[in-house]
Amino acid sequence: MDSGYWQIAVHPESRKYTAFTTPEGETLQFRVMPFGLKNATATLRRPLMFAEVLTGDIREFCFACLDDVISYLNNWKKHLEHPQRVLERLELHGMTCKLSKSYFGKSSIDYLGHFVSPEGNFPQQNSLPAIEEADEPTNKRQLWWYLGWEQRQAFKNLKASFANIGKLYRPQGDQPLILQTDACQNGLGAVLYQQDENGHPNVIAYASTQLYASEQSYHINEQECLVVIWAMTKYLYYLEEQHFILWTDSKALQWLHESRNAKAKLGRWDMFLTEYNFEVQHCPGKTNDLPDGLSCFPTLEEKAEKEEEENMSPLPQIE
Repeated sequence: MDSGYWQIAVHPESRKYTAFTTPEGETLQFRVMPFGLKNATATLRRPLMFAEVLTGDIREFCFACLDDVISYLNNWKKHLEHPQRVLERLELHGMTCKLSKSYFGKSSIDYLGHFVSPEGNFPQQNSLPAIEEADEPTNKRQLWWYLGWEQRQAFKNLKASFANIGKLYRPQGDQPLILQTDACQNGLGAVLYQQDENGHPNVIAYASTQLYASEQSYHINEQECLVVIWAMTKYLYYLEEQHFILWTDSKALQWLHESRNAKAKLGRWDMFLTEYNFEVQHCPGKTNDLPDGLSCFPTLEEKAEKEEEENMSPLPQIE
């Protein structure tokens, strides 16, 4: 969709709560829903998938995660009819799509951080260079993560094995999802698992991102809380409205709850966590290898893409 948040109108009586002041001293308020409102995500998702727009039998072949809409079917002839029905429903409710970001008749596609194909889910190719181009370890923490690989060729082989990782799994059955996180001085890492009937963890998704300079100065407890907030937000479409397990440093979340009144930021984080249904299980550092490695060698791509989208987006309606 084209700027999905800005296709939701704000009630005239509520616009005053979105007011802001410009450097020139002028006070403006939004006529459409801006980013950053606490319930903005749920407000966008509710009419799109549950209330009015993509409802009824359309949900049998269509799914929307926020403003990313996908139509799918294993019957090509019937599938050709579906995009028109989806677009008609969007038009009926005054919503529009961005043609430059729309794809039709694809058997494989990048969607929600995965490369989705008939063979399964795989990591997106544009995420792999961050691993392939990783520098050799320069400190004890990085060297420990690579488990003492001492020879240059062995180090290259290790990077190649990560770059050629097999397919990712899709959530199955009633087994709870497991979110595992880790933070270090310059990055954040997260892995989403689901255990099979034999207790083997199958990787559904994984990600990393580099910390901004201001975030690098956070206390270690703040960084451990920040990675949880970031990971839950990133995997919202998997975690919302269901119980899941969080593997992380449980002491950091306890510290967050006890310190929620010390800073406005900490209070917002603590309030954010109350919107999720999860159980915290302490994860010792020695069993946190994959998220730890991702956080030690984060990718800049996610933050760069986010900044680019924000810079290219047109201004919403304000008054």
